[in-house]
Amino acid sequence: MPFTYKLSRRLALIYAAVPLGAAVSGCQIDHFPIAPTSLVASVEISPSNLTLPVGESERLTAIMRDAKGGVLTDRAVTWASNDTLVVRLDPTGVLSARAAGGAAVTATSEGISGTASVNVPPPPVASVEVSPVAATLLVGDSQPFTTTLRDSSGNVLTGRAISWSSNDSTVVSVGPWRVRCRRDRRR
Repeated sequence: MPFTYKLSRRLALIYAAVPLGAAVSGCQIDHFPIAPTSLVASVEISPSNLTLPVGESERLTAIMRDAKGGVLTDRAVTWASNDTLVVRLDPTGVLSARAAGGAAVTATSEGISGTASVNVPPPPVASVEVSPVAATLLVGDSQPFTTTLRDSSGNVLTGRAISWSSNDSTVVSVGPWRVRCRRDRRR
């Protein structure tokens, strides 16, 4: 076989392969599809408005959405409270009410934040202690009284309005913290 035949045959194979390679290199090959990662466009906290008594806890949920409103999962979330004296959060979103007041809770993912409102009402008054328990007064005398308010755990409560009254205002008059004898009840 002459050399020119071998060379022309090789060149023919190379020329035939080049158009096929050029056609393949001009195409997009989708053999390994990689889904584009959606960015967080909004963060919602559920529940978005919460009232929680002192000492109670509740888990909050952060819902991340993309620009089309689709829910995104497996995203890192950072929790924060604007008043850690009122409520505290752990890294998983469990909120603990510590003291009466209001706080804003924030969940942040990929730089996008959502906020929820938390109200911690003051604990209800469970008992009222009046001191002295009894007093004997002469007409015109007065006696100061004090009160101690307690919650169901026995903790002293402050900052509460107290109203005084008498079941017979013709015998005693009642003012803030003081009782005054008006007349002898025995008459």
